[in-house]
Amino acid sequence: MRCLCRILIFGRTLVGLVVSDHRESVLLKESNMTDRTELIHVGFDNSLALNRVIAVASPTSAPAKRMVHRAKQQERVVDLTSGRRTKAVVVLENDWVALIAITPETFTGRIASGRYPSDQLST
Repeated sequence: MRCLCRILIFGRTLVGLVVSDHRESVLLKESNMTDRTELIHVGFDNSLALNRVIAVASPTSAPAKRMVHRAKQQERVVDLTSGRRTKAVVVLENDWVALIAITPETFTGRIASGRYPSDQLST
């Protein structure tokens, strides 16, 4: 059975998540404006919810390879590489794994630049 997932975004804030198949639609999450989910751009028009990220790792280590293999078997992988080479593995809540095409250093740099004003980063 194929499902369609629609993500409702206002600016950089996740405001809702709708999952539907051919029979019905279910609203999984609807955030009010006080419950904000910050999204981080991971390339190729893809974003991740920052509050769901647990860790970022290089895909070349054996433990990361095992984790990705196990997640693929359990169908808990989100591939956000758009066909490019995987440069980082992002561990998410609930045993989900995201594969992204930017390096872990770039990813953490984007998080840091979004959280701190640019004048605090230079000091």
